[in-house]
Amino acid sequence: MTAYNGTVKSTRPPDRSRLHVQSIAAVNDAAMPSAVGWRRFWRTFMEIRFFNGRDDLTDAFFVRDEVFTKEQGFTIPDVDAFDAISDHMVVYIDGKPAATGRVYRDESGAFHIGRIAVLKQYRARQLGRLVMERLEVLAREQGAEKIVLGAQLYAIPFYEKCGFTGTGERFFEEFCEHETLVKTVTPFNRT
Repeated sequence: MTAYNGTVKSTRPPDRSRLHVQSIAAVNDAAMPSAVGWRRFWRTFMEIRFFNGRDDLTDAFFVRDEVFTKEQGFTIPDVDAFDAISDHMVVYIDGKPAATGRVYRDESGAFHIGRIAVLKQYRARQLGRLVMERLEVLAREQGAEKIVLGAQLYAIPFYEKCGFTGTGERFFEEFCEHETLVKTVTPFNRT
């Protein structure tokens, strides 16, 4: 890993078909919640894996199904055509999938981050922010100047903390109202 202005920069190899893994052993973050109360998180092994649409996305789909279908009640299948063209990220805690997200470039050249999901038992551990930061870095490495996402209304404050701004454009996915948010960024590869 190499640092870039305080953000960990992905070390993704140029061959996007290969599995990319970043491991963070002995993560030490004070006062992380657990099922039995507050404890230190320092004996936890965290692993971050990046996949593309040709890889096995079972773990990403598992997290998305748990959050969007079982917890939030969406009935429309979460798997869509964008999964095949996206770069996906899964965060593993002690070998178990805990959080996921994806990023892809559309026909206009804009990058879209989406399907950000963190399993309930792993929330309040900054995993959502980690997923957002890593996907933004990945998009910027690929030349992103603009990143777009569709946020459920309750999640807008989280995305605003990540630097996104609302456009006022609202839409529904099934029964849930969303707003389009954007963030202007500087690509890492700009010369």
